[in-house]
Amino acid sequence: MVATDAASRVFMPSMVTELPADWTVTERSTVTSPSGVAINLRVDRVPDGSDATDFIERLEAAAVVEAKGVETMAASTVRLFGGRIGQDRLFTCARDGAVWNGRIVCMVDDGLALSASAWWDSAIDAAAAEVDVVVSGMRLRHRSLFAPIDGLPAADGSGARRTEVSPAAWSPLRSVWSHATPEAAAQRDLTRWSPDELAVCASIKGAPSFPTIDPGLLMAMPSPMLAGTVDAVTRSLLARGILCHAGHGTGPVAEEFDGLLDAAVFPDLTIQVERLGDPGNARWWFGLQLDRATQVTVLPSGARECNSILPSEVVGHVLALAGFADTATGIPQDGAAISRVTVHEVGGGSSTVAALIRFSTSWRDGDRVLHGSFTCGIGPTGPLWIAETEPVVPEAPPSWKLRSTDLIGVRDELLAHLPGA
Repeated sequence: MVATDAASRVFMPSMVTELPADWTVTERSTVTSPSGVAINLRVDRVPDGSDATDFIERLEAAAVVEAKGVETMAASTVRLFGGRIGQDRLFTCARDGAVWNGRIVCMVDDGLALSASAWWDSAIDAAAAEVDVVVSGMRLRHRSLFAPIDGLPAADGSGARRTEVSPAAWSPLRSVWSHATPEAAAQRDLTRWSPDELAVCASIKGAPSFPTIDPGLLMAMPSPMLAGTVDAVTRSLLARGILCHAGHGTGPVAEEFDGLLDAAVFPDLTIQVERLGDPGNARWWFGLQLDRATQVTVLPSGARECNSILPSEVVGHVLALAGFADTATGIPQDGAAISRVTVHEVGGGSSTVAALIRFSTSWRDGDRVLHGSFTCGIGPTGPLWIAETEPVVPEAPPSWKLRSTDLIGVRDELLAHLPGA
């Protein structure tokens, strides 16, 4: 959990780049490519009145000093993830009798600069393409960086109506949640969607993506495929009454679906539940506003089920989905007292722990987005554990240290990761 007292306030936006397999990332925000090229990512505050050009000039000057003799330099712009335009600089220099290349890419958005920089021996053929992999996925996630995609229906402006919700505003709901028991909530407005449909609906609502759907789903499509997908999805949404007709084009989302989608793409609080093990892996996501909540269920087929539930029923519903409705006291029975479990034991059914349940939460407090997560274990006969991740051991499967608890202990742990007092 992030500390919430005023003295501990820090601004920590997330920076992300999408990477294929075989890459490693260190705590210092350095990603290392398969050929060994180190690419440094960093976020900086930008002085008022400065832009990407001003900022990259500072990085250029530092690079020239580091290289101790830049021979050539080329300046250009580059299109980054989500349509953002960044400043791009390429260098060459002599180092240890060899020719080295360098590259700096920088984007500035809302007072923040995200930059990537790297140096590599020009003899490494794959290096330039590997740096491109990192650069092509660069974006900040301190707020939406969505840029409209040509061919998508225009946003209806819903996002502009959102106002900040204080963490204290959740206190009345938290009081109700503190007495919750595992009980499935009534499903309202239950609908099934394809990922393409939800991605297009998020765009219409003015959001960068839909939860549980890859943000790059549409942007990664070639133009002809994107045009065909958007046309087919739009026709389907119109036929189902999800989109309204407006003259010769599409209008806003129909009123009966608007609240469902609004709580999903503009949530003030999110809860995600992921289960590994018996009776099968599963994932659910909840987006909450003070007066509504949307559940998104990821189906094995890849489709999503969405339905509305009352915010007051969310915690009880989450506990029921996780499987706690079948637990009695949660106290381990004879033969169930274990202190450690590995992912292979859970996945292979060879452990007293039938499933691991991971809960993840997030909400906004001013400029900060607070995150929390914890894992619990559940046995087939009712025992419960809080599972704490053990340090990673090379070539060993992930493992958890177990501490016995009961249903009230799990509920209290979940409440400790939710806002309100």
